[in-house]
Amino acid sequence: DLAEVWFGRGNILLNLKRYAEAISAYDKALPLKPDLVALEGMRLSAKMLICDWSNFETERDHLVQSVRNGKENTIPFVFLAIASSVEDQFGCAQLWVRKQCPPAEQPLWRGEPYRNSRIRIGYVSADFRPHPVANLLAGVIECHDRSQFEVFGISIGRKDDSEIRRRLERSFDTFIDVAALRFDEIAKRITELEIDL
Repeated sequence: DLAEVWFGRGNILLNLKRYAEAISAYDKALPLKPDLVALEGMRLSAKMLICDWSNFETERDHLVQSVRNGKENTIPFVFLAIASSVEDQFGCAQLWVRKQCPPAEQPLWRGEPYRNSRIRIGYVSADFRPHPVANLLAGVIECHDRSQFEVFGISIGRKDDSEIRRRLERSFDTFIDVAALRFDEIAKRITELEIDL
C-alpha cells in the first residue's frame, strides 16, 4: 500500500526497458498518492515509449494543469516531450529546482567579485564520456580564447577511459572529477576555485 514503493518499482522497470510492467507499477502507485513527485509524468512517459496513446490528450492536459497548479508531478525533461507551452515548461523547471535545490541557509558566495586576470568558466557535467554532449562540447572548449578565459571541467559523472574523455581532460585548463562528492561539497569546491560562470 505504499505509493513510493510502487513508484520505485516502476522506475526500475522503466530503466530495464520493461515499459508495460513499469506502467502497471505506476498504475498501482497513482491511486495511492496521485501527486507523488514525478509519478504522473513518468507514467505518461512510459506510455509514450510503447506508443500507448489511450487517453493521451486527457492525461497530458491533466499533467499540464498539475504543473500550472504548482504540483511537482513530473520532471522537466519528461515534461519537454509532452506538448506544452514554453511558459509551462519554464514553470515546471522552476518547480523542480525549488524542490530539488532549495536555497542554502548560508550562501557560499555573496556576490563579491573575484580578482582573477581572466574570466573563469566552469562546465559542470555528468557527460564527459561517450555522449552527444561531450561530442558537441569538445570543439567549443578547445576554441575558447585563453587570453580572456580560464576554462574548468568539473565532472560529476562516472569516469571512463574513452578517447572523448581524454580529449576533454586535455582541452580544459583545469579538469577535476568531483563525482564522489556531495552537491554541497561540489559547490564549495567551485567557490574555492573562484569560478565566475
